[in-house]
Amino acid sequence: MAFPTSIEIWAYIADGWTELTSDVIKEVRVEWGMTGNEPLDLLADTGSMRFTLNNSGNEYAPYLDGALAGWGKGVPIELRISYDNVKHTRFNGVVKNIDIKPDITAKNRVVVTVADWLDYAATHPLVSPSIDTDKRGDEVLTTIVADMPIAPEDTDFDEGINVFPTVFDTVTTKTKAYNEMSKIALSELGYIYLTKDKAYGEMLVFESAEARHGLRELTILPKAGVDSGFLLKEDGGSLLLETGGKIILNEETTFVADNVFNRLDVEYGQNVINRFTNLAYPRKVDAAATTVLFSLAYPMQIGSGETIVFRGNYSDPDGGARVSGTEMVTPVADTDYKMWTVSDGSGVDITADLTILVVYGTEGPTFTLTNDNVTYIGWITLLQARGKGIYIYNPIEHAVDDIVSIDEFGYQTETLHQKYKQDLTRGSLATAKYLEQEKQPRTKLNKIHMAANRSGALMQAFLYLDVGDLIHVKEDKTGINDYYYIQGVEFTIIKGGFIKFAWIVKEALSLLLGLSLINCEFDAASEDCISYGYLPQISNLSERSFSLWIYAHTHAPGTVNAIAGIFSDPAGCFISLAINNRIGFYIKGTTGPSFWVTPEDSITLNSLTHIVIANASDIDGPPIIYIDAVAQELDQINEGEGTLADETGSSLFIGNVKTTTVDYAYPYDGLVKDLRIYNVILTQAEATSLEAGGNVNRGLVFQGPCVRTRELADFEDLTLTAADKMIENYLGMIGTPHGSVITRLIE
Repeated sequence: MAFPTSIEIWAYIADGWTELTSDVIKEVRVEWGMTGNEPLDLLADTGSMRFTLNNSGNEYAPYLDGALAGWGKGVPIELRISYDNVKHTRFNGVVKNIDIKPDITAKNRVVVTVADWLDYAATHPLVSPSIDTDKRGDEVLTTIVADMPIAPEDTDFDEGINVFPTVFDTVTTKTKAYNEMSKIALSELGYIYLTKDKAYGEMLVFESAEARHGLRELTILPKAGVDSGFLLKEDGGSLLLETGGKIILNEETTFVADNVFNRLDVEYGQNVINRFTNLAYPRKVDAAATTVLFSLAYPMQIGSGETIVFRGNYSDPDGGARVSGTEMVTPVADTDYKMWTVSDGSGVDITADLTILVVYGTEGPTFTLTNDNVTYIGWITLLQARGKGIYIYNPIEHAVDDIVSIDEFGYQTETLHQKYKQDLTRGSLATAKYLEQEKQPRTKLNKIHMAANRSGALMQAFLYLDVGDLIHVKEDKTGINDYYYIQGVEFTIIKGGFIKFAWIVKEALSLLLGLSLINCEFDAASEDCISYGYLPQISNLSERSFSLWIYAHTHAPGTVNAIAGIFSDPAGCFISLAINNRIGFYIKGTTGPSFWVTPEDSITLNSLTHIVIANASDIDGPPIIYIDAVAQELDQINEGEGTLADETGSSLFIGNVKTTTVDYAYPYDGLVKDLRIYNVILTQAEATSLEAGGNVNRGLVFQGPCVRTRELADFEDLTLTAADKMIENYLGMIGTPHGSVITRLIE
């Protein structure tokens, strides 16, 4: 059994911390993080803590005599738990509500609800942040936090992988910080949440869309003292402290929840999704800050010495639709404003006596106008605001569906709104991945319940692990043996130091656990191919390497034999089986391609061969081609010209090529397995390690084809249809077979 040294609740009252622990009665309930584990559960909900205080002296009823001075709504609260000589701030927030509950026995009590910083974000309106351009999600979050009077104790933001052309252009006077955070999470397809930082109590975290990749390892945490070893002397005895105690090693470990549960929340068949729609919202920004986005419709009277304040809205001068404005111009007399003594613009021109101040918000300008003329009432006959208009058009959408699932279960739909995205590229890739995961009913682990007191390891897991951490869950009765991310945390503290806790979890598929590599066999006599489409993470890399295993049957005469590559009509590169048993590498420049080949008979047909192509983004080359870890002398058949052609939109193909002009005309005859793409130039040592079966992860951005391990037996000698999707290990992107590709189990 393991028990905390102390469990304390503190309140910051009257400029100092006051301990409330002795007045706490009943249990303490705490929760934070995401409350679900569906594909679009990316933004955490407000975290809360509830506890009951003995109010017999009315000290916790702010409106009664005898109330504790300074106690009330907004008071900071901390939950502090000590174990193994380490103090953890396990919740940090402010009092949101005090529910006063007098009863007939005179045992007055109050129930206190404490909310974390996300509640503040959900209620705090943004104060007209300036529209900005070309910003990443982390930069937008930094601006939001800086705009708020109260910031989280700490932040940890990944660098976002998406650059948003315009941000804050949909903010209104009612827009809350939390709303903008939701736009960032969905547009980036990353996670935003609070963790309960050990030292400070809270940390706002932003994960980029590539943070939860297939190479992530289990989270490391300290071993409990009872489970750690001791520092030993050379003779094998324990080295002792002056007090006589043994010196415990600061050992670390990972957490495996191996049949240690009070219970599991497991469901089957819920939340099937067989149609997933992605919407992006294109914008146009004026080229010059000359567009009149606001214009006074009728003359406005302003008395002598009078100041008036009013707000207008930006609108499209062509049609009048609402727009946003940026790079607004300081008003110029006679051009942007005029004031006369008569409403029709006659009489005396007193424009020089008009003082004008303007604040440009995202919705429109707020004018402060003062008539400094001591004689005349003024009539403002011209008032306008010029700048660059931002025009948000009707959204564009892309939908993916699974006809088999729709026929069986009817339409089960989900929609991804990416408010800051102008294109569908990354959203479409993600929705295809989500659809593949959710199109059929499956057994799904939603929550695991445990008792922290059962062991030192469980107590350490409760205290150190948080939202975003990766854990291993095993349970024999249900057959669960997978990796999961913690989505949400819940726990209850019962008098006596007993702690029951639960984690909402989300499955993490990778080759570490859950996925398995598979061979794919292609026939040169057919249109066999696997296409992963355009994958931004592997395109336009300044450094690139390929690694793969092939088992080539024969060279298909009279044509290019494309084994694998990134290709389109204007750009790309691919690895080929060339005549006379050679390996070729072809890469397109802006004005001409380069092509290199290895020596004749450098590979043996019908034999498993490992190939590495390093330096595979240089049009001038040469690439470095390793065959079974041996660097090859290369012949350059064609010398490229220009620079590397822009690969945006080029698709990743295995076994063939399909472009606008090439209709599966580059067939390869043989097998391919474990195709890897790196954003670095692999070394000789790394090529040797890969050929020996090693696992080189430096710079890895693609690995496949894979299938789910639990379905592996179904893919033995299976002729694939378009419905039999291939998965890749790094980001879980989906490959679609074409023709009659056959999968073989890895030997």
